[in-house]
Amino acid sequence: MDTYEYVSDHQRRLTRRAQSLAALYLDLHGLTERAAELLQANLTPRSLSKGAQLRSVSTGGEVHLILQGVIRETDFPTGDPRVRFWGPGTLTGDQFVVTDEARFVSVECVTGVLSLSCPLSRMRALTTAENSVMRFVAERIVRRQWAADHVYSNFREPPLERVCRLLLHLNQRDEHDGNAVVRGPSQAELAEALMLSRASVENALRQLRKEGVLRTSYRGYFFREASLRQIATLGTSDPAVL
Repeated sequence: MDTYEYVSDHQRRLTRRAQSLAALYLDLHGLTERAAELLQANLTPRSLSKGAQLRSVSTGGEVHLILQGVIRETDFPTGDPRVRFWGPGTLTGDQFVVTDEARFVSVECVTGVLSLSCPLSRMRALTTAENSVMRFVAERIVRRQWAADHVYSNFREPPLERVCRLLLHLNQRDEHDGNAVVRGPSQAELAEALMLSRASVENALRQLRKEGVLRTSYRGYFFREASLRQIATLGTSDPAVL
């Protein structure tokens, strides 16, 4: 098999994986049959490599429903950059589906990413055509706002609890030796997103390792979800994990 055939075969496998994840994801989120059919017919499975740019401006480009992997979103709401990381279930550009607000937003793949994508204009048309699709987009916006308030902007909480919340928020629902896993962001990037010092994040991770609930590797975090949830004082009301 030559290089071209290998790449093509690999791409086909990734596309089938994205289609399988998409069917499962849409089924789990209670969409009407018509809404699920509309989304599957109009959103294209995509396999994106680490470092790929998803969209750079709010007024054009595509929206992506992230099925697997982690993305880095850099927003400039007040002129200064604000970094946040998002995992499976995120709809990039969700707020721009329902508003004409123009703002520069940069989104980059931190890991390899599988997604469903379509032009922003088409997603807007789908929300107009089917109420269930609008509810689906609205739920993504609620999840984003919840994470903004309780994961990224909860500055009164100790660093340990904030780091736990971020890892739970990014939990990719994969399993490695029976543990939950987050892959992609470095410790420095976690610190940047939480607006903490790198030393504070390192100390929090060190404490979790000492307690036996976390194991780390290069840009990898393997943990016991129930233990982290207890430390982070999160209950099942967390919409980011529903």
